[in-house]
Amino acid sequence: MLMRKTFKLLSVALMLLMTLQLFAQERSISGTVISDTGTPLEGVTVSNSTTNKNTTTNATGSFSIQASGGQELVFTYVGYISSRIVVGNTNNCLVLK
Repeated sequence: MLMRKTFKLLSVALMLLMTLQLFAQERSISGTVISDTGTPLEGVTVSNSTTNKNTTTNATGSFSIQASGGQELVFTYVGYISSRIVVGNTNNCLVLK
């Protein structure tokens, strides 16, 4: 009887750990950075503040970076105020000012 309870408890703990691991997996986050006038911005630095990975936007303002839910992306560009976005399950629009 004690062995069954222990097995069930370990099974539940293992399933919870596996679920947490799924949430922690990185995925590709992509988007376009534009100015407040709607112009795509080339050369914006996009950094994952948790992993220190970074990339820059291309000529059309597009970028792609690896990140997990809850991690913060920092967008910096000369002459503009830096912006921060927390990666979640929804799509965000970012306009640098």
